[in-house]
Amino acid sequence: MKVGIIGAGAAGLMAAVQFKYPEYEVVILDHSPAAGKKLLITGNGRCNLTNMDMSMDKYYSTNPERLANLMPISPALLRKYLDKQYIYTYEKNGYVYPMSNQASSVLKLLLRAIEQSSNIKLKLNQTIRDIRISDVICVTLDNGYEYVFDKVILACGGMSYSKTGSDGSILEIIKKLGISYRPYEPALVPIKVDSPLLKHCSKVRCKVGIRKTPDGDYISRGELQINSDNLSGIVIYDISRIYKNGGYLYIDFLPDMSYEKATEALVDPYAIYGLVNDKLAGYMLEHEDCCSRILKNYQVRVVGVEDVEVGQVSAGGIVLDEITDSYESVRYPGLYMVGEMLDVDGICGGYNLHFAFNGAIMAARDIKVKS
Repeated sequence: MKVGIIGAGAAGLMAAVQFKYPEYEVVILDHSPAAGKKLLITGNGRCNLTNMDMSMDKYYSTNPERLANLMPISPALLRKYLDKQYIYTYEKNGYVYPMSNQASSVLKLLLRAIEQSSNIKLKLNQTIRDIRISDVICVTLDNGYEYVFDKVILACGGMSYSKTGSDGSILEIIKKLGISYRPYEPALVPIKVDSPLLKHCSKVRCKVGIRKTPDGDYISRGELQINSDNLSGIVIYDISRIYKNGGYLYIDFLPDMSYEKATEALVDPYAIYGLVNDKLAGYMLEHEDCCSRILKNYQVRVVGVEDVEVGQVSAGGIVLDEITDSYESVRYPGLYMVGEMLDVDGICGGYNLHFAFNGAIMAARDIKVKS
């Protein structure tokens, strides 16, 4: 059986290593000059592979009721699949990382498995011009060369980090095939704000809580990074989707301290240096009212979010009604679609990589069952 895999990212590579058997002739096609570029920057290079808290409320989709059936592979089972590729893992506070703490080792081991399989070929710098589907699936390159496959797995990514290769170019072919999709939008992106913090506190990192209203509960909590042109960090990425049209957010720079304790600690304003980063403390002393009310409810005006191309993941994509629970196209049997190109995106913490791996394994499993 001839199997084509379009895309040499996390999902495509994971799908490929499921076919290390001589009865399958597998070709991986990718238009980039190198495989797994986005995988290398996952988790700031540490590669957060999955999360032991795999609850469906960590994901967004226009069809969320499909998610449970689409994701039968548990974090524990995924770790066993990774073990087979010598990608050994450990868990810390629910987050699962490779023992090496390096995304590069994950990529090297997946590529090694492919290189050692004589029936799997990885072909880079291959731009897809057209896909035609009948009894077989014909994939035409921009140079006119045509591959003929029995089955094809599309693992082309979305539009986040487009410089790594996932630029959404496959959507023109998807549109031609009549497959429905939602336009890609930013998700897990920095937030653009109008605030003097950017000028005075650039490069400051701090643990914060963020509220949407002054007296509301936290909508996010974690590390904030103040940049010269935006706010970023996991605490920001996880809420960026709700600020695409702007608004206000309220930063608690002392999330582990009550108002009462903060007020006591700030009897002497200079005590702020014992509570927060020096640069932030200096700014607050010089430009703000250095009191607990400000430090625990600092108002920031949001003007929008950064473009989808710089996001960690993109929202939108092929709607879930277009696939079965095995990720096979309902319109074109034999065609499978997995990973970020689908209308599913998760919060930070290993959720998006888990979804990519899960879909790849499920699609490969279905092909093997039907072969």
